[in-house]
Amino acid sequence: MIRYDEFMKKNQYPITSLDSELIEKIKSVAPIHRYTVSTDLFYEGQTPVVAFLLLNGHVQLVKNKKVRKVLNTGDLIGLRELIHHIPFPLSAQVLPNTDMVFLDKSTILEILDVVHDPELSDVFKEIIHEEAV
Repeated sequence: MIRYDEFMKKNQYPITSLDSELIEKIKSVAPIHRYTVSTDLFYEGQTPVVAFLLLNGHVQLVKNKKVRKVLNTGDLIGLRELIHHIPFPLSAQVLPNTDMVFLDKSTILEILDVVHDPELSDVFKEIIHEEAV
């Protein structure tokens, strides 16, 4: 397993893609936000207040004015940063016609409650602890 700080040294960013079943479970507990125009989602160095799940459309991860990665449906970003209070290593721009789910910390803690949904809880725990290795 590659350490989180090693990703940052290489200007990469660890992305987790969720399957459609997990996406549907998350959609049932968090609101959907639609972007009709291009906008900044977050900035490099910003500490997040929510994590983001991309439902459809695209998000560009940018560093030094260069697009480093384009995110697609099912990509989850910011979960590690939110839980561990880590500033984002990159900026993100939402492209037009994109739908996302915002996951605040209380919603994530609800998901982590194994009684709520063991499968989803296990996936989130794995993501959160992956970075702390």
